[in-house]
Amino acid sequence: MQLVEKYIIDKNHSLFKEAESLCFLSNNLFNYANYIIRQELFKTGEYLNYNAIQKQCQGTPDYTALPAQLSQQVLWRLHESGQAFFAANKEYKQHPDKFKSAPRIPKYKHKNLGRNVITYTSQALSKSALKKGLIHLSQTQILLTTQVKELSQVRIVPGIYHYRREIVYFNPVSLERSVTGTIAGIDIGLNNYATLTENQPGFKPLIINGKPLKSINVYYHKNTASRQFKLQPEIKTSHRLRRLTYKRNCKIDNYLHSASRSIINHRAANSIETLVIGKNDCGQTGINLGKKTNQNMVSIPHAKFIEMLTYKAQSVGINVVVVTEEYTSKCSFRDNEPLYKQDSYQSRGIKRGLFRNRNGTLINADVNGSLNIVRKAFPNAFVEGIQGVVVPPVRITPYKTAC
Repeated sequence: MQLVEKYIIDKNHSLFKEAESLCFLSNNLFNYANYIIRQELFKTGEYLNYNAIQKQCQGTPDYTALPAQLSQQVLWRLHESGQAFFAANKEYKQHPDKFKSAPRIPKYKHKNLGRNVITYTSQALSKSALKKGLIHLSQTQILLTTQVKELSQVRIVPGIYHYRREIVYFNPVSLERSVTGTIAGIDIGLNNYATLTENQPGFKPLIINGKPLKSINVYYHKNTASRQFKLQPEIKTSHRLRRLTYKRNCKIDNYLHSASRSIINHRAANSIETLVIGKNDCGQTGINLGKKTNQNMVSIPHAKFIEMLTYKAQSVGINVVVVTEEYTSKCSFRDNEPLYKQDSYQSRGIKRGLFRNRNGTLINADVNGSLNIVRKAFPNAFVEGIQGVVVPPVRITPYKTAC
């Protein structure tokens, strides 16, 4: 498994100027090569692949301004973008309904303000420095500390207000598992962002508080609307709006990482074997749950959270199963109600997040949904009975670090 360590290089960082210079030179080469590719494609209809464009660029000022291996990586990434365009265009012609618009060929970056990614492969790094826990980027003064052993590449990625140095490395997936049959389920929501249950009697359900995420989004939307109202009609954005969006995205990512890490650490400590995650296959577009709920639901990246849970679980040897969450919230877990559409349901949800079973007992609605998610993926997960499985949940708010 490949993982990435990310570090921020802001304007006050000692490496900022050197990172900016490298990304600017990469931008020049990208535009030069892209110009040759586009002109050849428009004139003759022939696409220049990596080998062809590398031969034409080799020896030019833009190519030699960077170390050879870095220039090759710039051209290779451009080649990958071109291949992706042709693949998407072919799919678009066969199934246009899958796309919102026709795919476009990679365009130019801004001549002066544009910046492009710099990629150092393991061959462009000092082997002697790496043995000492240091990463020395070839022909630069950039020196980084790391504990990574199986390093794949180092990237300098331009952002709106900073640069990111990303260390890509290999992390072996743990294959040693205690086969105990323990299965956990996660129901993703709004106020209760993630509800964790398990098929073991006496397990206390765990709820990740989703209100901090709502608070971040409410503040963002309120201030965005206020600032956009003050702009001229022909102006779509501003420095303050971009800064506001950048900070909001940092806070959201930080909270999702903290929440996913809390869940995986909690379950890894209890030797769980399988994690079942409920996902809404219809996505978050086209939902109609009211203006406020729509705004909160669409603004929170559930798919990204599922990806974080998946790779973190796999890194500690936990199997991950993703299932659709259809009908898991409407059907009663304790009554073993079938998980499909019915004319009338035996039980129903009531106010304040409670779910009333057929015999009148109450259960947390999100706990009910999470248990049904486990039952949907593994119908026999609760063959030993459900007595003692459903107990009052515990709500936690993951520790939030500064972005």
